[in-house]
Amino acid sequence: MRLETRGAKKAKAFWFNPVIYKTEKEPSNIILISVDTLRADHLGCYGYEKQTSPFIDSLAEDSVLFNNTFAASPWTLPSHMSMLTSLYTYHHQVFHKDQELHPSITTFAEILNKNGYYCAAFTDGGFVSGLFGFFKGFDSYRQNEMNLSSVKSAEEIHKKAKAWILENRDKRFFLFLHTYQPHDPYCSPPPYNSMFLDDHHKLFKINLGSYLGGIANIYKPLSEEERQNIIALYDAEIRYTDEALVDALIKDLKELDLYQQSMIIFTSDHGEEFYEHQGWTHGYSLYDESLRVPLIIKFPGNTYRGKRIKQYASTIDIVPTVLSILDIPYEEYAFDGMNLLEAIEGKTLKGRTIISDVAPHVLDFHNPKRIAMYRGTTKVIYNENYLQEDLTFYTFPPPLVGTIEAFELSKDSHERKNIASSQKKLIDALLHELLALYPIAQPSHAGKAVIDEELQEQLKALGYVQH
Repeated sequence: MRLETRGAKKAKAFWFNPVIYKTEKEPSNIILISVDTLRADHLGCYGYEKQTSPFIDSLAEDSVLFNNTFAASPWTLPSHMSMLTSLYTYHHQVFHKDQELHPSITTFAEILNKNGYYCAAFTDGGFVSGLFGFFKGFDSYRQNEMNLSSVKSAEEIHKKAKAWILENRDKRFFLFLHTYQPHDPYCSPPPYNSMFLDDHHKLFKINLGSYLGGIANIYKPLSEEERQNIIALYDAEIRYTDEALVDALIKDLKELDLYQQSMIIFTSDHGEEFYEHQGWTHGYSLYDESLRVPLIIKFPGNTYRGKRIKQYASTIDIVPTVLSILDIPYEEYAFDGMNLLEAIEGKTLKGRTIISDVAPHVLDFHNPKRIAMYRGTTKVIYNENYLQEDLTFYTFPPPLVGTIEAFELSKDSHERKNIASSQKKLIDALLHELLALYPIAQPSHAGKAVIDEELQEQLKALGYVQH
């Protein structure tokens, strides 16, 4: 196995025993695309009015689209770890920037590799760096060590993926692609950067963290004109990614006669806040602007094409769903995720609670622990209280919220009306379930990740850490 870094001053390589693979063409290649920081409600196929995603929308027509999918965490590291292990954060326990996956936990790539798949990844590094344990099971894990404010991240990922597919087209493969393109700073190349701007907008690019004045100002109010300007730049990033990565990759697969036989999963690790609940960016709160992400699955032969699933799903469901389609047994791994084929076939996923959470003091945020639970269309958020020293960290105070918030999403999709006072029975049941599921007091079994100087600079560029 080989892990490569490109453009780094100090390159690193990981070597494992080589494996020989068959060279004949076999069906059901798997391609997992994770577009970082992508809200579902900013895509046309999810009802957005702006033309941000014509090619993602076309992919959705050949696929199953899940209307209500939620990430396991509102920031990159724990969310991707949950996605690729089918475990909630309280099971994989990688929820801080200095943790890595425990060797005893099996990843999606390890299972596929064991079953004859050649596994490769092209990522934008940062909190998807192999140093956190993401490389497990991959024959090749390549991560960009470029400046993460690059305006052409999506294009670079596509170029590398295309070259790799051309070289490995006759193997049965799993390809994982990740780009930070829509992530702050919202910098897409022309003409995309001005595509959604109005005449009165003044900003053609923005590093939102710097514009606000750092993490201490994430609750800073801006004018509605500034807010719409920022959203326009974010939407431009999506449109650029739609063409530079998704459209380009689909064209490659069709030209190589690989599209029909491939299973393509398109998703994200979390969304982004634009002051809907008095905060910016992501990583500290659990409203749906941070958690509701796209999940689009194109099955081999375009089976189930055109279906839209209203039942709630989680990104931890991707692994068991794919393995089920491939007839690969997975019961021994004790996944938290569920096989979504039952929902696709019209069956109800009974008695399910979906969980999303954020640990206290992640990154350089001075946030308390928060846990969201979805049961049916009802959502309950448990908020621990801020410590006084955390409150004084912020220049603008965090919004005051109750220890318990509850929302009926079928009637209140924007989470404006807290109905906790009228849902005591349900809340008591969910909190009882939470205490049974969530090992709040147990020590972490995660390993300690070694964050070198270069990775530290990447994380600073993303605005996650200040020192």
